[in-house]
Amino acid sequence: MRVGGGGAVDKSWVDCDRATVKRRYDRLAKFIPLLDRLLFLPPGLRRRAVEHLRLRGGERVLEIGCGTGIGLAYLSDAVGPGGRVYGVDLSPGMLQGARCASERRRNVAIYECDAADFVAPEPLDGVLFCLSYNTMPLHRAVLRRAWEALRPGGLSSWMRGYPPGAPPNGCCRSACG
Repeated sequence: MRVGGGGAVDKSWVDCDRATVKRRYDRLAKFIPLLDRLLFLPPGLRRRAVEHLRLRGGERVLEIGCGTGIGLAYLSDAVGPGGRVYGVDLSPGMLQGARCASERRRNVAIYECDAADFVAPEPLDGVLFCLSYNTMPLHRAVLRRAWEALRPGGLSSWMRGYPPGAPPNGCCRSACG
């Protein structure tokens, strides 16, 4: 493919370097609330993404790319005190916010690692991606890991956000057979 008479464009995944992604999100962590507004995310979109998982009390759920932990509270409330929430993120800067946001929630465990390397400690009833999948190095390995962790009948929910003029912001759901 040629663009404007220039050289060939590489179609490979841009962020394949974990260290670069980690540094980028360490720097961005403090700006996440502002970025949510700049992406024109509708109020309650994360809550709706969690609702798409149809979680019940006592269930187990993972947020991949949990960032500053905004979605962890919704997940914790959805599974109740008898449930378990796992959050994983590559960025220590992002996880600093997640740890603060969930310090009083006894059913939340946070892991600092690449989601492609994370092995869930138990079968999961749900997996949540909130504005994270398209930013991950090794995105196919992340998806494979998530799919392997879901129990039969488990659900995944994907929240995406785009700037104005791009496809609409929203959530989607998929089931593991």
